Amino acid sequence: MRKCNLIAILAVLLVAAQLVAQPTPVTAGVVDMFKVLNQHPETKQRMEVIKKDFEAAIDKLKAAAGEAKALDDQLDLLKEGSPEHLERLKQLSQLKATFELDRKLLIARMNLDTVTVMRDIYEKSAIAVGEVAKAKGLRMVFMTTTSKVGGRSEAEVMNEIASRPVIWSDASLDITEAVIAALKG
Repeated sequence: MRKCNLIAILAVLLVAAQLVAQPTPVTAGVVDMFKVLNQHPETKQRMEVIKKDFEAAIDKLKAAAGEAKALDDQLDLLKEGSPEHLERLKQLSQLKATFELDRKLLIARMNLDTVTVMRDIYEKSAIAVGEVAKAKGLRMVFMTTTSKVGGRSEAEVMNEIASRPVIWSDASLDITEAVIAALKG
């Protein structure tokens, strides 16, 4: 009897070992995050706010440029070296320096605002990807893209190719539309 129990225990252990040794199938999906980010409900709205702010700031810069042009035109009418000429020259130099600084700050602010929006939308999208993946029983999701490889130099093309973790996948693995629907709904 003891021998039968020992054989039964050994048989159970062998079956258990085989089950453990067989890997669990990995279920994966792919998502086109560029498409998700572009079609996220907040992307267009928040980018429009940045664009309007940028356009308003550009209008102010154009007004400053017009003021500089007027001072420059007046400068030509004044006697070179006169106190009025030197004062206008000083004003014009200050205005040009302020204009250039404001222009650089505007570009930096617009870039920072754009980066902040895209990071925020990416984080929200990544959460939606996780929710859709869990609902579909996926254990991992890879980023893919359907866009063509771009770039203006060999290095840019190679970097874009290297940044694409999935070269090909079956269309049935694509959860992009489900993620976009989840974000919109």
